[in-house]
Amino acid sequence: MLAACVDIPKYDDTPSIAFNSLTKYVVPVDTTANTKDSIIVTIDFTDGDGDLGAGREDHYPDWGNYRLRTFIVKPDNSELELNLSLDKFMFFPPLKPDGKPGPIKGKLDFGLVTGFPYQQRGNVLVPLKLRIKIRDKALRESQEVETDTIWTPMPSYYLEL
Repeated sequence: MLAACVDIPKYDDTPSIAFNSLTKYVVPVDTTANTKDSIIVTIDFTDGDGDLGAGREDHYPDWGNYRLRTFIVKPDNSELELNLSLDKFMFFPPLKPDGKPGPIKGKLDFGLVTGFPYQQRGNVLVPLKLRIKIRDKALRESQEVETDTIWTPMPSYYLEL
C-alpha cells in the first residue's frame, strides 16, 4: 500500500504580502453619464499560523487588519499622503474559517470606489499610489507594499497642496 506524503509549507507567523495587481473599472454613478472609478487591489499573502482576518469579536487598535494609505504623485515626483477617513478602519473576514492553526497562502482582493466623478466640474485626472499592509489577530504586521500608479479624477486643488 502506498502512502501519499504532503509537504506542509513553512511560512513565518508574521504575514507577508506582495503586490499583485491593480485593476480599474469605470462605473456609472447615476442615471446620467456621470462615472467614477472602481479599483480592485490584489495582493498575494502567506501566513504561518493562519490567523488572518477579523471576526466580530476581534479588536484592532489604531487601524483594522487592512491598512490602505493613499498618495498623490505630484508633477515633481514628490508624494502627498491623503489622510482619507475611509482608509482608517478596513477589515477583511477570517481567511481560515475553521480557526485551526496552520499555514495559508493566497490572494486578497480589496475593492474601492473613488469618491470623485469624472464629469464633476473642477476634477482632473491625478496620479495616485496606494500603500498596503495587513496584520493578523496577534497584531503582527506585514511589510508595506506599494501599488503601481493609477490615474483617477480628483478636485484640482489636491495638486496644489
